[in-house]
Amino acid sequence: MRGHIRKRATWQITVDLGMQPLQRCPACRKRYWTRDGRLTCCPKCGGLLQEDQARRQEFHSGFATKKEAETELAKLLGAIAGGTHIQSSRLTVKDFLTDHWLPAIRPTIRPTTFLSYESHIKNYLAPEFGRIPLQELSPAHVNALYRRLLAEPRKTWTTIDPKKLAKESRPLAPATVRRIHATLHRALRDAVRWNLTSRNPADGADPPRAAGCAGARVETWSRPELKTFLASERLSRLYPLWVLFLTTGLRRG
Repeated sequence: MRGHIRKRATWQITVDLGMQPLQRCPACRKRYWTRDGRLTCCPKCGGLLQEDQARRQEFHSGFATKKEAETELAKLLGAIAGGTHIQSSRLTVKDFLTDHWLPAIRPTIRPTTFLSYESHIKNYLAPEFGRIPLQELSPAHVNALYRRLLAEPRKTWTTIDPKKLAKESRPLAPATVRRIHATLHRALRDAVRWNLTSRNPADGADPPRAAGCAGARVETWSRPELKTFLASERLSRLYPLWVLFLTTGLRRG
């Protein structure tokens, strides 16, 4: 493993990471390092990808003095030798979530959980963080998203159904934002585990408190009220359905 420094506008570090595997698209000539995760097709044109190898280098710039650059280079080479270095990558948050994370976890979770994750990513996370490199996402980015979700009407985030216009004109509830936070936190935790980034920005973010959840009283019908309702619906074609719902405690899962 080799590295060197050179002076341009500021001092720059170049680290030679050696030959590494990649996937190459013959059609648009784009290449994707498999270290950042394997793809099933080219994200740009949808073409088939070929396996290949190429020399990979990592660049770091912005050092004011030669000594600063030399110190950082020594740290990088030490981390690489010790197996603790996270290679720099331009993989965006959107590409990580949609092309890598969702396909990887789909076989491991329930279908309803997957649909919830997919909805959070499509409607909120990808539009907000789409072009930000995964390794540059910060707690400040995450907190800014939460502030917007709590302040702006839903219609600015998702396609409006005219039948739901009144509902869509309100911001998201704190409990919903917390669920979006849970999705993002899980995804970024996996990114850290897969060595795609060194830290989880959601750990340093401040999701809203789900107001009214702790100790909230849930109003339910009493036994006499249930009997009264079922008696009033006895001739309804939905009567068997009401009996099923009210006597079995069914839930979506």
